[in-house]
Amino acid sequence: MPTWPATLPQKPLVNGSSTEDESNTIASQADVGIGQSRRRYTGQGQFATYTFRMTDAQVVIFDDWFHGGVTGIAGGSLPFDWEDPLLNVTRSFAIMPGVRPRKSGIRAGRANLTLQLYRFPA
Repeated sequence: MPTWPATLPQKPLVNGSSTEDESNTIASQADVGIGQSRRRYTGQGQFATYTFRMTDAQVVIFDDWFHGGVTGIAGGSLPFDWEDPLLNVTRSFAIMPGVRPRKSGIRAGRANLTLQLYRFPA
């Protein structure tokens, strides 16, 4: 499985980053009274939006890794391993389908890169 490149920032910026737990319950209606709710999965994933400050050289490395097929993630179609910046353990992530990486705050020598990710359950 591909891994997040060591030459890219390993921790996102605090500002511009957020996480949200995946819904993990399912409700069913009862014939009488209130319905029931139960757990949907034994593991729960998490959606994350992370923003990184990168140099021009790091943006080039990211683009090569993102679009690469052998050591990269083939345009975001493959999951990758990365040390979770919140848990400090290696977890599997994927870039959310249909959501492209967004570059902003582009200045000479640096840019902010925002990714929307899915963290797979352990």
